[in-house]
Amino acid sequence: MSKTIREYSSIQEIGDGSDSMTVTAFVGGERFGFSVQLTIGGKFCCLSELQVQDLILVLTGRLQSLPGFTATEWGEGLRIEPERI
Repeated sequence: MSKTIREYSSIQEIGDGSDSMTVTAFVGGERFGFSVQLTIGGKFCCLSELQVQDLILVLTGRLQSLPGFTATEWGEGLRIEPERI
């Protein structure tokens, strides 16, 4: 089971080749929980409940300009695997 929740249009200032992004909720079952699929330009990425929760923290940190989330800092990004804790 799945349902499209949102479709976001891309800002055009970044480039002419940008696509919109669709957010779809789907059942991830016992293993992945409340899962989400992000689709951009016909390519998709499925995130587990754990990854969605981390993404929310990352986006919140970015919008609040918290250390570690700004565009001008140095450092490596973290890789978050889909397995539930």
